[in-house]
Amino acid sequence: MTSKYGEPDYLEVRSLPQAPNDLAESEAARKLLGKKRSEQGRYGLYVGYPISIALIRSKKSDWQGFMLEPILLFPIEQDNSGRLTMP
Repeated sequence: MTSKYGEPDYLEVRSLPQAPNDLAESEAARKLLGKKRSEQGRYGLYVGYPISIALIRSKKSDWQGFMLEPILLFPIEQDNSGRLTMP
């Protein structure tokens, strides 16, 4: 999924973080956290792992593509100081 500006509404990480605050190390992560803070109550943060890959084919055209879906979702919360926790 992407925002109306074409930016992804997700963040890909190379490995499972050891602690929730490890997620906030990249610029992309800080942008996503800023969006969450500015639009409180509208978005939730989750870590999804592992990923299932499904081939999707259109019934109306020749289009086909892959859909990546997390198998497990772990919620992440951010307190007023900006610290991330996994309840």
